[in-house]
Amino acid sequence: MYNIDLFDAATGEIEELRDRDVVVICSFSAGTFEEGRIDSDDFESDWLGGGVEDGFEGERWLNITAEGVLTVMRARLDLATNKSCHGVEPSNVQVYLEENSGFNITASDQLTYNTWLAGQAHDRNLSVGLRNDWLQLDDLEPSFDWALSEDCLFQGECGAYEPNFISAGKAVLDVEYFQFDLAFCDNVTASGLDIIIKDLSLDARRCSCQNPSTHIDCDELLTQSPTVAADSSSSWVIATAVGASLFIILAATLVGLWRLRKAGGGGDGSNGGWVNEGDGEISGIGLDGTS
Repeated sequence: MYNIDLFDAATGEIEELRDRDVVVICSFSAGTFEEGRIDSDDFESDWLGGGVEDGFEGERWLNITAEGVLTVMRARLDLATNKSCHGVEPSNVQVYLEENSGFNITASDQLTYNTWLAGQAHDRNLSVGLRNDWLQLDDLEPSFDWALSEDCLFQGECGAYEPNFISAGKAVLDVEYFQFDLAFCDNVTASGLDIIIKDLSLDARRCSCQNPSTHIDCDELLTQSPTVAADSSSSWVIATAVGASLFIILAATLVGLWRLRKAGGGGDGSNGGWVNEGDGEISGIGLDGTS
């Protein structure tokens, strides 16, 4: 399974991945405005709130209750369909927790918006994953096909997925950025999550605990110092910067666990990996360790 930036990936690159039986998930920000996106001019100034701490330059929180924001998100989901993505992963879907958002977004507002996003994705035969938003997992699990967590072990939040996504037999993918103990992999295989370790630079290196055939770079990643120092918010904020590089989640058993909505779409989970954008071409490492 490859999770790539919706705007940066060309249709031809996605089709190339699909030809290799790779499940392609296209990510986009559903809760922030990012300067330089192809649809940036479609955003009205009164939809834009406070700046995103540690985000892109000019990135600002969105008023997710504005009807115009919904129109833009519909267009983004249409783009995902037109690019032949199997599914989508909307990010920044916890605006209600941001004190500097500039808007009085309530938990109820966020729940309504996230549920709406999932419904719109399904209306287009797209699978959809929930990224973080740990406080609303119970309410949102029925609407989402799988979940993506960042640093839930580091932050002690992985157990939040047990009564909802895991109990429902849905895939939960976790990326850890601040694990530096070589015994780490020995302690996570029974967690119910598919966990990989990445560096915050989001380069091609990864350590996959559950899949021995992709158990590469573990010694290096689990013993090095972090590229960026951790604070209370950087771990998930930095990972939203997928426009800088193609952000990929590896899950060898994913397809058997999630409800893949794309008609005729899928793959057997036999090929996947972490991919970086370089020189306009997609390059990756498959489960067999080949490029």
